[in-house]
Amino acid sequence: MKKLLIILFIISLISSKHLANPIPDQNKKNNSKSVNESNVEYLTFFLVSPNVDDMIGDISKYLIAVNSKIESKLKPTIEEKIASSLNSLFNIKSFKYNQSGLHNLLYLSNLNVKEVTDSDGIYTIELIGEIIGISSVADAFIKNQIIKTIEQYCKNYIIKLNNSEKEWRCSLDKSGNCE
Repeated sequence: MKKLLIILFIISLISSKHLANPIPDQNKKNNSKSVNESNVEYLTFFLVSPNVDDMIGDISKYLIAVNSKIESKLKPTIEEKIASSLNSLFNIKSFKYNQSGLHNLLYLSNLNVKEVTDSDGIYTIELIGEIIGISSVADAFIKNQIIKTIEQYCKNYIIKLNNSEKEWRCSLDKSGNCE
């Protein structure tokens, strides 16, 4: 187990710099049906490394890429990739992600992608539901899991929660001073 944690930590350092070899999605069953590679699409979402006890600096370095393999007859649009990747992340309803040792801090939240649209290169990601925090340290990762998942597909975006940019911006704010 200790070797696995060390390996995962090394992978987290490498994958924070490069997304060359993301961890495959372990929720997908091995299907004996042969699939033409041109019909296979890999989408990526991000989970949290368990090695956050020594958290210093940029917390995004503790986010680990996980690939989700999907079959598709057509090449998905950026909007479809964003929606599918986020929904794959939101559908994980346990804290620990299978045997990987990675954590999903969104497991208590009940989020879904309502719609992703593109207007002149600015993507609007509309989420519905509720973001439920765990603790102040863990909450620092929750939005970053979503943001990093989006940013692999686009850099110009707006996130709305329940049709409101403010609700997204102020979710998990415990100060009561969020504008």
